[in-house]
Amino acid sequence: GESVGFSLRVVCKGAWGFASGVDLTTDAVASVAHRAANVAEALAPLNAEPVTLADEPAYTDTYVSLYDVDPFTVAEDEKIGFLLVLNERALASKLIDRVTSHVILVREQKYFASLAGSRITQQRVRVKGDLTAVRIDRATGAFETMGAAVPPAGRGWEYIATVHDFGKDADEIPVLLEQKMKSPSIRPGRYDLVIDPTNLWLTIHESIGHSTELDR
Repeated sequence: GESVGFSLRVVCKGAWGFASGVDLTTDAVASVAHRAANVAEALAPLNAEPVTLADEPAYTDTYVSLYDVDPFTVAEDEKIGFLLVLNERALASKLIDRVTSHVILVREQKYFASLAGSRITQQRVRVKGDLTAVRIDRATGAFETMGAAVPPAGRGWEYIATVHDFGKDADEIPVLLEQKMKSPSIRPGRYDLVIDPTNLWLTIHESIGHSTELDR
């Protein structure tokens, strides 16, 4: 899939205004700019302190993130085959009932322009993959799931194919899922906890990431 659009921000009457659009014409951009100004005017009465932009030098730059293999040059059959091999490897354990795997590949290109004179072009390639298995207790109908929780990376296809060991995930998850299925429910009380780093990622995401979004 491909999406194209633009966004802009303005300072009007001492307040920030934001707006965006997808119609890449000068008339549409002008209309969106007026909309952003209207947003700023609506917010201005709420501002305890007017926004004042700091002086800054103009920058002209082009940045391309580092990667070895452009994921969009890898054949679709190769990507699908890679995932199917992982699925079959996990199912071969006979410890799980279902497994799904996926990759998400993104190439993002941005052009930034400011009234200060900056003109910056940026291209970033990001990849993410995961494998999730399901184990079902046929007698009770209970089930448990577990995923690899593979961190995304600003890398190319090499991260999926060689850097992260997805084969190890396919071997370990069915075993861990069997242990999870047998583990007793926690009893209420006070406990010392050892927290896995993947839980910390989630904590940061929810407590810091969302709280810095515009809607907060």
